[in-house]
Amino acid sequence: MMLMRRLSADEEKVAATKGLSYPIFMAVAEKIGHDKRGNTIYRRTADGKDVIVAKKELVTEIDEGSGEVVTKEIEVRDRVVDDELAEVAESYPKWLEGQQ
Repeated sequence: MMLMRRLSADEEKVAATKGLSYPIFMAVAEKIGHDKRGNTIYRRTADGKDVIVAKKELVTEIDEGSGEVVTKEIEVRDRVVDDELAEVAESYPKWLEGQQ
């Protein structure tokens, strides 16, 4: 992932005469959640088992007896996609704070 901005006119003049020296943020995401065919890749533990995360979701349904709308909270267990792009995106603002 690479983020760039255009140099201002003043920066272009300085770059042409003296060159510019500035910090550069670089990150490499080894895993992006899918393989080259587009198949989803899931995170695994060291012994090869899928990493499972449990989350709570609200489900709305209609009670058959009374006809009223009922909201329930259920627990959903799902595999975790092996994607490092979110970690790269989170590290960039932290890096920016360190530059100021």
